Amino acid sequence: MKLPIEIIRQVLLFIDSAEDKCTCLTVCRLWYSITRPLLYKHVSLQSWDQLDQFVSTLVSAPTYGEYVRELAIGDDIAPSRYDFDSIARTCRHLEAIDFYQDHWDELNDEIFCRWSRLTRIPAIDSRRILEWIGDHSMLQHLHLVDECLTSAADVVTRISHLQHLTLESSTYQSMLLMPILNASVGRIQSLTLVHIRIKDDIVHLPPSSTNLTMMSIAFEGHLCLTPQLRHLHASSVFVKKQVRYDMDSGGLVPNLKSLSLDNITADHLEPYLIHVDPRRLKKLSFRALLLSDHPSTDNLSTIETRPTHDFISQLYHANDTTFVILSAGKNLTTLELDGVNINIKRLVYDDESLPHLQHLILSSGDDTAKAVHSSDATQSSFHPQESHRLLTTLQVKNFLITDLVSMAQWTKRLIVHDCFCYIPPGTCVTILHHRLDTLHISNTRFTYELYGIDHKMERCSVIGIIDSVNDEQAPCNYRNITHFYHACWDGAVQRLTSEQAKLVADSHDMCRNQWKYNPFMQLQQVQEQVFRAICKCRFHFGVITIQRRHIQELCFNHKLIPITGAVVK
Repeated sequence: MKLPIEIIRQVLLFIDSAEDKCTCLTVCRLWYSITRPLLYKHVSLQSWDQLDQFVSTLVSAPTYGEYVRELAIGDDIAPSRYDFDSIARTCRHLEAIDFYQDHWDELNDEIFCRWSRLTRIPAIDSRRILEWIGDHSMLQHLHLVDECLTSAADVVTRISHLQHLTLESSTYQSMLLMPILNASVGRIQSLTLVHIRIKDDIVHLPPSSTNLTMMSIAFEGHLCLTPQLRHLHASSVFVKKQVRYDMDSGGLVPNLKSLSLDNITADHLEPYLIHVDPRRLKKLSFRALLLSDHPSTDNLSTIETRPTHDFISQLYHANDTTFVILSAGKNLTTLELDGVNINIKRLVYDDESLPHLQHLILSSGDDTAKAVHSSDATQSSFHPQESHRLLTTLQVKNFLITDLVSMAQWTKRLIVHDCFCYIPPGTCVTILHHRLDTLHISNTRFTYELYGIDHKMERCSVIGIIDSVNDEQAPCNYRNITHFYHACWDGAVQRLTSEQAKLVADSHDMCRNQWKYNPFMQLQQVQEQVFRAICKCRFHFGVITIQRRHIQELCFNHKLIPITGAVVK
C-alpha cells in the first residue's frame, strides 16, 4: 500500500539532515520527486566553495533554482554581481534572502525586482535601495537603519503586507515614531526599536502589535502599551514621563506571556509589572536590575493599581529580586536571571512558589562569581538542595557552585558553563544519574580548600570518562572500568582500555596522601578501592561513569562525548 503524497511530504519535513534527505532520494521515483524540492528549499552558503558550487549548479541546471525558497549567505562571503544575477534569474520563487549589509552594493534594481515574492530581506541603510521597493511588494519583514529612518513612514505606507518592522540607529538618532506607526494602518504585529531617541509626546502602539522589543531607547514622553502584547523585551529603556497600558479601565493584561527586562532601574520596573496577569505569564527574564535613589513615600503612594510596595522595598533595602518574581505569578515555566540576587530556595524548592517552573537559567552577569576570594563570592554562589521538583533544564553560568551533586538530582538537562565548582578534598563527588539524561560542562574550574587556603585548579578539565558496562576482560577490582578517557587542559581526549586504566590507577596510588589534587567526578559510584587509587591524581584528571540506559547526551568543553565506547577524536 502506497502512502499519500501529503503524508510522505510531512514525514520528510521532519528530517533536518541534508545527508538523510539525499538518502530518501534513492527510495523510489515518487520519493525522489517529493524529496528533491525539499532538499533545495533552504540553502545556506557559509564558504566560497559552497557559493561557487551553488552558482555553477544553477547555471548548468536552472530547474534547481525553482525549488529555492530561502537563501542565507555568510558574512565572510562577498557574492559578485554575476552571482546575484545568476541567482535572480533562476531562483524566481525566492521568499527570503539574508546576506551581509555591504552586499547590497552588488545589487541593482533590475536584479532585485526579479524577486517579486520576497517577504524578508536584510537590513537597509541606503535610500537607493528603498526606491526599489514598489507598491506591489510582498515584504512582511523590514529592517531600516540610519538614513533610511527619515523615509520610514513613506516606505511603510507602500508595503501593504508589512507585519514586522525594525528601526535601528547607530548614532542614537532622534525621530518621531507615531507617523510611522500611523502609516502602517494597524498592520504591524512585531516592532523592534534599537538605539533611538523618541521625540513624540506620547506613543501609542497599534492594537495589532503582539511583540515589542526595545534596546537602548529613550522616550521623551509617555509610552502606552497595547493590552494585546504577548512578548515584551525592554533593555536599557528610559521613559521620561509614564509607562502604561492602553486600557479603558483598570485591570490586568490578558495576553502577555513573555516579559524580559534588562538594565532597568528599580523605580522604572513597576510600570511594566503592574498590569501583568500572574495567571498568564509563562516566561520571565531579568538582567542587571539597576538600583537608583530610593523613591520617596509620596511617589509610592501615587500608584493607582494593586500594591507592589513590598518588592520595591526589597529591591532597595536587600537588593533581592525574589519578591518581584513571585509577584509575576505562579504559572511561570521559564525563568532567566542574569546579574540579580535571588532566594533560590524560596523560588525553586518551596512548593507554593513556582510549581510549574521547567526551565531555570542563571548567570551572575559579571566576573563576581569568578573572584572566589572576593566578598561577593558568597552572594553569587548557587547552593541547591534536594528537591522532588524535576526541572527540564537547569543552566548555570558564571557562578561559584558549592553543591554540584544536588544540581543533577532535580533536572533532566544540566548545563554548567564558565563556573567555579567547589569540591571538598579527598571526597568522591557522585552525581546521581537516575534523573539526568543530558550533561554539558564547559570552561569550568574546580576549587577546593586545603588547610584553610583556597586552591584553584586552573588546568583541570573532565578528563576521564568510564562507560559502566561490565568489562569481562578487566580484573574484578576494576570491573566497572571499561573505557577511560584521559586529557589535560591543552591535550586531546584519549581513550584507554580497562587494562591501561588499571595501570593509570596503580601509578596514581602513590599519591593517595596528596589531597591537593582534583578528585574525580562520577555519575555512578565506583568501587571504593578504585576510587581510593585514582582520585588523587597529580595530573589533574577526573572520571565520569555513565549508565547507557539513562544518559543520552554528554558534552564537555563543547565536544560531544560518545557514551557507546567509540573513540573520541
